[in-house]
Amino acid sequence: MTPIGIPPDWFRARDYPPAAERARQSGKVAITLSVDPTGKAIGCDVTSSSGFPLLDTGTCEIALRNARFKPARTASGDAVAGTYFIPGITWTLTD
Repeated sequence: MTPIGIPPDWFRARDYPPAAERARQSGKVAITLSVDPTGKAIGCDVTSSSGFPLLDTGTCEIALRNARFKPARTASGDAVAGTYFIPGITWTLTD
């Protein structure tokens, strides 16, 4: 499968998970997305935690809302489900 757009653009500064921002949490989160045959992200697993559940959960919520893909296809052309790994989304607070 191929991402539509640039994955880092799915995580804009203005999308900083609100509860994590209020708690002054920052860090890096790695996730694996489950993608259905239409190219929509339908599940998210944190594969490397920031150490902050609010930041980890918020990252998955943003990914599920924003991530879209061209689906993977079989040799016969049928769209299939798959997974997509994002090795690190870094959230940094600005004052």
